[in-house]
Amino acid sequence: MPAVSSKKEDKAATKPAAASNGAKLKKAEAPALSVLDRPVIYPDLEAFVCDGKRGADGELLPGRRERITASLMQAVLGWQTEEEYASQMDVEHPEQKGKVKWVFGDDPRTVHGEPVLKLTDLEGKVVCCWNNTTNRPFDRDRALGYAQDMLDGNWSDSVNGGKVKLKDAEGNDVELPEITMNGESIILSRSGRCVSIQHRGVGLIWAEQQRHGARAEQLQRDWPEEM
Repeated sequence: MPAVSSKKEDKAATKPAAASNGAKLKKAEAPALSVLDRPVIYPDLEAFVCDGKRGADGELLPGRRERITASLMQAVLGWQTEEEYASQMDVEHPEQKGKVKWVFGDDPRTVHGEPVLKLTDLEGKVVCCWNNTTNRPFDRDRALGYAQDMLDGNWSDSVNGGKVKLKDAEGNDVELPEITMNGESIILSRSGRCVSIQHRGVGLIWAEQQRHGARAEQLQRDWPEEM
């Protein structure tokens, strides 16, 4: 596991960081972030296996969804770097472009809404996970451990493993993908808020960042596709 020290900022940001420009937005300009005010995007209770398994026609099998990659996990978590946030604010507030440098502390969501997970990623970028709110305290070492498990091939899925020979109910030999299911699912609220995924999700993103880091040649040989 890479030697990455724990950061104190890896916790819910209940107070805004010191702004470098004094151009804070008004509370009214921020999207509502309370549990009740968030718009509903998943009105029905649904469950899927996200392994990308397809039938002979190339279509996803019933109850299946695409494999969850690091890019998709960023969308799930609402992952945004401070640089991306600054670019967004320049577009939304063109009158301020070139005059101020936007930082997360300028956004009232970090103080007036639900506590939002704020961390520093493995590339040294400050990140807010806007969909990861009111969750348990974030444990950086735990997420790093998950990332290393994934890179070591110890994370069970239908891509990592080989085949295993088992018996069916009639005693016949069957060969199945070497995959284990432990019931640990990704849980999202009806508004898309992350209820249970923050450590595994950040771990997946950090595994992908390491795949493009100092050990890129080795890791991309072992993992030629996106984590």
